[in-house]
Amino acid sequence: MLQGAGLSVMTGMAPSAQAYAEGAVTKTIKSLESKRRPALQAGLVLTDVHNGDVLAVVGSRDVSEPGFNRAIEAQRPVGSLLKPFVYLLALAQPDRYSLSSWVDDSPVTVQLSRGKQWSPGNADNRSHGTVRLIDALAHSYNQATVRVGMQVGPERVTQLIHVLAGIKAEPNPAVILGSTDQSPYAMAQLYQFLASGGEIQPLHAVRGVLDPQGKLMKRYDKTPAPAQEGDSIAANLISIGLQQVVASGTAQRLNADGLGRLQPAGKTGTTNDGRDSWYAGYTGDHLAVIWMGNDQNEQAGLYGATGSMRVWSGIFQRLPSSPLKVSNKGLDWQYVEASGTATTDEACPGARRFPFVVGYTPAYVPCTAPSALPEGEGGEQSEGGGWRSWFGLEKKPEPAPEPAQNAPAATPARQP
Repeated sequence: MLQGAGLSVMTGMAPSAQAYAEGAVTKTIKSLESKRRPALQAGLVLTDVHNGDVLAVVGSRDVSEPGFNRAIEAQRPVGSLLKPFVYLLALAQPDRYSLSSWVDDSPVTVQLSRGKQWSPGNADNRSHGTVRLIDALAHSYNQATVRVGMQVGPERVTQLIHVLAGIKAEPNPAVILGSTDQSPYAMAQLYQFLASGGEIQPLHAVRGVLDPQGKLMKRYDKTPAPAQEGDSIAANLISIGLQQVVASGTAQRLNADGLGRLQPAGKTGTTNDGRDSWYAGYTGDHLAVIWMGNDQNEQAGLYGATGSMRVWSGIFQRLPSSPLKVSNKGLDWQYVEASGTATTDEACPGARRFPFVVGYTPAYVPCTAPSALPEGEGGEQSEGGGWRSWFGLEKKPEPAPEPAQNAPAATPARQP
């Protein structure tokens, strides 16, 4: 019916971006496969961060293969890709948390219902003591993230991702570490909020449809509403944290690939036994979310940085894109003393520069003044004043803990 109607379907999809994406998938899979590794598959979504246009989609290693599209239809555990949104909720309480806050990365046990307990460990099987919040995010420390996540509440994490991307997930503690099956497309919609600087931009592959006379029948690319001030500040703080993931954290290999010039923000994700490799990263113009794994849920032996991030790198080494320049609107950059929380002089030994929400910058102390490590991190959740209105979420009582798994096993990609 469509073919005979004489309609013109206008799309923002870009043949050049599609070619770069397909080439990166093919080249990366070819370099990774071996007799010890099962057949790899991939799903990828590439978007324009300014307007929500879907520029490229790859649903299979064989780009000419029709049928099951892993970018849209595959449902895989997302792992650490959800961590930035846990920290987003924490930073929405600027009187309690900032990127310079100290968080505890010692062993943690969460009491569940029916007498069960959950004790997730870090990927490197080590604890890292008291660390800055930005470093816990950059290095993807599970124990620190769980502590922060239990303070903001698993229910609020699930509320947030539903508001931003329509994602439905069970509000049990394991969701803090990404215990939810989602598609690359769903995760691209979620990360579009961060990449756009706090705008809720519905992704779309079709801009509009014209009738045979060129008259507009339907338009899908309506300009999104400007980001609310609180949304913008929160998204920009997380983008600064995700730039640190690339600068010194789990995605720092991108610098060796020559992509530091783009000042990208990104997050790696890995699930049990390297079954699922994820990477979500964005520049000033583009966002790409990639999943790599095996359709039969076999161990692929890949981390986010050794699988999907290699695809991302392959795309952005060729795709023209602008550096990510995070807005400082509403932020106050100050140097913080090495072992405390107070602001101090730039020349103070070990001082480190952090952004704070305007009005919530810590007090200044001279370089010679002693300071103690912060007390009470992880105590009662702050009311957070008007900042709690971010994302339209209201404070709710802590839900009763529900059973959760320690990084539950993945399920095979569900095919129609």
